[in-house]
Amino acid sequence: MADDYTYGSDAVQDEDERAKAMQMELLKKKNDPANRKSLWESLDAFMADRHNTDELTVCLFVIFVVLDLISDFAWSIILKLIAYVFLGVAVWRTLSKNDARREKENDRFLSLTAPISLFFNETRKNLADKEYRYMHCPECKSSFKIKRVGEQVSVTCPSCGHKFITKG
Repeated sequence: MADDYTYGSDAVQDEDERAKAMQMELLKKKNDPANRKSLWESLDAFMADRHNTDELTVCLFVIFVVLDLISDFAWSIILKLIAYVFLGVAVWRTLSKNDARREKENDRFLSLTAPISLFFNETRKNLADKEYRYMHCPECKSSFKIKRVGEQVSVTCPSCGHKFITKG
């Protein structure tokens, strides 16, 4: 009976040695330069299920940069802390795995900022086009263009037919 016990402990000892040998072999494979991932592959694997950046995240980062610069000139620790809160939220949104919620937040942000971006896009388009002027109908709010003439002209909206006078 004592022999059976010795035999069993040898088997356990052999199994422990085998497990240690397997761990050492895995460690050697992991540290082998041929099996090592590059930094970009590791980063790509880390970011695979993440949300990444969107318009709201970029806006939060721009707010961080502006507040950080202002806090440097104003010597305001409170403003700097607020800036770093914006940076923290931007990083948190970028690394988040809850894609549906982040997309919902970004859609809400885009719907709130749509009038502002529309204004700047149309202003840029008006300044770039020297031949035509872009405008909106006061009745139906549809957008159309008219030739630039420099004087007041009577315009008819192509969508609703409303007539109004404007500078051409």
